[in-house]
Amino acid sequence: MLLTIFVAIAGLSILSAIEKGGEVLWFNTNNNPFADWSFRAITLIGEIYFILPAIAFVWWKKGRENALLIIFAMIDVAVIVQSLKHLIFSHLSRPAELIGKLHSLRVIAGVEPLHFHSFPSGHTAGAFAIMFLLASAFKNRTATFFLFSLALLTGISRMYLLQHFLSDVIAGALIGVATAWIINRYFAHRIEGMKFVSFRSK
Repeated sequence: MLLTIFVAIAGLSILSAIEKGGEVLWFNTNNNPFADWSFRAITLIGEIYFILPAIAFVWWKKGRENALLIIFAMIDVAVIVQSLKHLIFSHLSRPAELIGKLHSLRVIAGVEPLHFHSFPSGHTAGAFAIMFLLASAFKNRTATFFLFSLALLTGISRMYLLQHFLSDVIAGALIGVATAWIINRYFAHRIEGMKFVSFRSK
């Protein structure tokens, strides 16, 4: 939580010092094939390809209660993000739409830039939420730092791949961590007390 807040403050400081889209243009002009491949892979952390295996792993190692916390958190994050994108900030376009009209942008091979519903970044929100809950489940300082780094790189990948502005990423990170923290803080005991039907033969 504190790491995310610190990074968010740093990100807001950068936003106050540059024009909107300056960060995207910087990434777009400072790239290479290795970074292209790396960020295409890292951005999948915010998608179901990573989330489902992570939930299964937690269920196996830490029990269904911890896995259910992640499931509930990811559902909540998805509802919050999509509501903001489509109901409140539907007028905010993505970098390919806004910057693409003024600059010639390099499109990363294998990635089709989206144009609308920019704010907030759903991939970043999902990555920070699941990394927070994974860190809470395994309670290891080294693992926590590693997981936070992966979440941070997911946010960076969204700018590198021309999908989001820094403001979208900061908002996504805060939404993800805040949602995961609330779920972990106030609903963990309720999940632990839930009665589950057993299908084992008696």
